[in-house]
Amino acid sequence: MTHRILVVNPNSSQHITDALHRSVAVQQDGGIAVDCATLAEGPPGISSHTHKAEVVPPLQALIRREEPHTAAFVIACFGDPGLQASREITARPVFGMGECSFYTAMALADQFGVISTTDGSRPRLARYVRELGLAQRFAGSVAVNIPVVELANDPDATLDRLARCGEKLKEMGSQVLITGCAGMAAYREALSERLGIPVVEPALAAVGMAAGVLRSRASAV
Repeated sequence: MTHRILVVNPNSSQHITDALHRSVAVQQDGGIAVDCATLAEGPPGISSHTHKAEVVPPLQALIRREEPHTAAFVIACFGDPGLQASREITARPVFGMGECSFYTAMALADQFGVISTTDGSRPRLARYVRELGLAQRFAGSVAVNIPVVELANDPDATLDRLARCGEKLKEMGSQVLITGCAGMAAYREALSERLGIPVVEPALAAVGMAAGVLRSRASAV
């Protein structure tokens, strides 16, 4: 039996969904199928509490439509918009890539740091970390200050800026890094090689966690 995981990009930027697909495809095997979907009703990038609130109704509608033929959902936005609201309306497990990335990073090292998209996103991140009770393990965040929709425009320049952020986070005590946006997925391996420490890509972490849960359920049957 094959279990389907649906990865939902809650913004409307297809190139981000494409990057997500390339990142998470490694989790597919004979028992796990991974599909990626773009929320057409979402903004081009989710960069505010308003954006996070706006995507909840169409996200819930998509989950209701897909629930009959989906075993688990992943919300592929680092701020986990609509995570709790989505869990309320489906019996399927719903994973937020931000939440899953924190737990994955803490399994790899004591202190984790996050490369944020913009300075404006950093207070929202710090609040979310506090809400989850993880502040003692959080070394901090540094913003790359590239809008979500522009992360793929100049890959070499983006990687250079991500690496500079990573070096700052290492100086702050980070022993493992998290790329704080689905649009950074394509840079994980190169960034880890350049910095010499693990880099967690949140969507891959969330899909891996979802796949593990589904495989363990299947083995228990």
